[in-house]
Amino acid sequence: MNYSSKVGSSSMTSTSNSIKDVYVDAMVVLKIIKHAHEETTDAAQGGLLGLVKDSTLEITNCFPFPNQNKPENVDLDLEQYQADIIRSLRRVNSDYLQVGFYDSSFNRSLALCMVPHQLSGVEESVALVYDQALALQGYISLKAFRLTPAALDNLKNEEYFSPE
Repeated sequence: MNYSSKVGSSSMTSTSNSIKDVYVDAMVVLKIIKHAHEETTDAAQGGLLGLVKDSTLEITNCFPFPNQNKPENVDLDLEQYQADIIRSLRRVNSDYLQVGFYDSSFNRSLALCMVPHQLSGVEESVALVYDQALALQGYISLKAFRLTPAALDNLKNEEYFSPE
């Protein structure tokens, strides 16, 4: 039985490999929803894990990032945290290829966060955005985003992109 949800479409492009579809496992969708509803004041963010098969990106697992605004997490090294989680998943033979991240809010810094993910070893990586406002109205809205090659080139150039 296939419990995955088709999120992407053929409009998503990459610099070398074209991703036509993004499949998100139902467990991943439920984990993102749960994390988003647990974070009452801040946006829920986390990593996406999965596989790239031909022109399809399969998101098979995810893990939450600790809320950096909480006092107990202020000194936490987020990169080390992610490396530890991925190492643990590799030990239990789970998919451990980081294929992007998720966020429960669409904000200005989302594009800047996408640059290192798409420039990393997985050019096909995506950002999934879960819309909590629509969830309160009874709809599940989960959208996959990628930067076009032109946008990626422009955002890599620090002089071109200004936070203002």
